[in-house]
Amino acid sequence: MMCGTPLSPAPDLGPADTAAIIYTSGTTGPAKGVRLGHRWINQYCYTSRDINTADDVIHCDLPLYHVGGAFNLFGRAVWTGCTTGLWDRFSATEYWARIAKVGASATTLLDVMIPHIMSQPEGPDDAANTLNKMHIQPYTPRHHKFARRFGVDFISVGFGQTESGSVFAGVLDEFPDSQGTPAPLWKGHDKATYRDRVTALGRPVFDGREDLPKGIMGSPVKFFEVAAMNENDMPVAQGEVGQLCLRPRFPELILQGYLNKPEATLKATKNCWFHTGDAVRCIDAARNLYVFIDRMGGYFRVRGENVSSFEVESVILNIVGVRACAAVPIPAAIGEEDDIVVWIEPEPGMTLTHAQIDAHTLTEMPRYMRPKHVRFIDALPITPTAKVEKYKLRERILKELEAGDPVK
Repeated sequence: MMCGTPLSPAPDLGPADTAAIIYTSGTTGPAKGVRLGHRWINQYCYTSRDINTADDVIHCDLPLYHVGGAFNLFGRAVWTGCTTGLWDRFSATEYWARIAKVGASATTLLDVMIPHIMSQPEGPDDAANTLNKMHIQPYTPRHHKFARRFGVDFISVGFGQTESGSVFAGVLDEFPDSQGTPAPLWKGHDKATYRDRVTALGRPVFDGREDLPKGIMGSPVKFFEVAAMNENDMPVAQGEVGQLCLRPRFPELILQGYLNKPEATLKATKNCWFHTGDAVRCIDAARNLYVFIDRMGGYFRVRGENVSSFEVESVILNIVGVRACAAVPIPAAIGEEDDIVVWIEPEPGMTLTHAQIDAHTLTEMPRYMRPKHVRFIDALPITPTAKVEKYKLRERILKELEAGDPVK
């Protein structure tokens, strides 16, 4: 055989052919294998690759066995012709050294990554770096503080998951009247061109200095019809909470099915809608702007009120000394509803007390939203994709309470 001769002919692939089997993160239960086609990869990368150029450098420290690292970061870079800096895991202490080493201009940060980076010692040159575009998921109220400290001009928000790909998108302009990234370090489209391309894609651009609704996801991308649905798959009224359901406008845009789980596939796709398992609220009359509320299973029912773990966590995160937190429901000690448990990870070297937490929640939360139990933990358990494993926290608190632990 001559050198360079292929071992076999290239396969004839089409949009419907399976390209990958990726497992979900498994934060609420056993991970499921998701069969994804080639067109799924196309739509997942579409809204992000259009705003990059070959001059950009993508920083990737997410695992390549999940969709964020494999496709939204590495796949997008390959499609666009970008250089990519790949790391085997996230490191808060080495984060900016890595950005500098590859000259990264774009990246993604998830969940607990931001508070871990923010807790590093501040320096006078924190903003002297190449990073000018960043995606965060889910939305965090700390975005503007992060952007101002590190000079990040654009922060994108949205909604995406293994099964659906990228469904919502929006962009926060953190420096509307200036530029945070030093001009000699800038890579990619200039600010005006970037904003124009974002707008042309139908994404809203928000002023990052303003107070935005908690959980803002932006607007639906053009490939999907979306709705917030009740338990009967009927759309809920504007402002009401429902499960995010979607229908692709073209074939093969979402999952092809769960691997060896036909019942789960049928349940997720009943009534010709894909059911994401996430609770959302539409906040504008045009049905074009949505906010994330919680996982459907992350909702609490307390004193006759629906309470979102996301809302509880947002209030707790405003307490000085809190690095990260997680709110989980457990069966109420009295009645048939839920009690709220909050697990708090303090900043390094900080000591927090139950009295501090009580004082803050007393003034900032309605009575039904206040946690019944508060626990401090050195580090929240997380998956390789930096998502908190809340089921482990729930199991732990139930064991503690069963053993008669007197701590609040």
